Amino acid sequence: LNHAMRALRYELRDEAPAPGQWRGGIGSVRKWLMETDTFLGSEADNRSDPPAGALGGHDGVAGAFTRNAGTDREEVLFSKVTQETIRAGETLEIKLPSGGGFGNPFLRDPFQVLSDVWDEYLTAEDARRDYGVVVDTDTWTVDEEATAALRAGSTS
Repeated sequence: LNHAMRALRYELRDEAPAPGQWRGGIGSVRKWLMETDTFLGSEADNRSDPPAGALGGHDGVAGAFTRNAGTDREEVLFSKVTQETIRAGETLEIKLPSGGGFGNPFLRDPFQVLSDVWDEYLTAEDARRDYGVVVDTDTWTVDEEATAALRAGSTS
């Protein structure tokens, strides 16, 4: 085998999207297990600089390259590397950035916020805190009266 690796994870990032009237996009995360010794080369940028929110939207989440993430051998790598050795049995986790939000989150359509809670992009607490939307997860509805009151009391 030459440079064999196996995907352990390929999905959306765990972090909630950046709040905004139009919320930020969610980056992906890939985790690879190296089956043989191999080399890594990367020309990525801005690993430590999260995408900025605009016009009241919150900042997104920066990307990351991590060798052996979640272990006692965890090592954060630079975004630009050449011929970085990755040994058989080690993992490489690549997190792509998540975009910043655009506009005041308290102006986001409450139904869209409910949909984000339903899809597990947000928790009901995220919806309340970041968007001023009160979601009833027993009935999967927006409490319109409580939402109006919460948003009216906000200075966002």
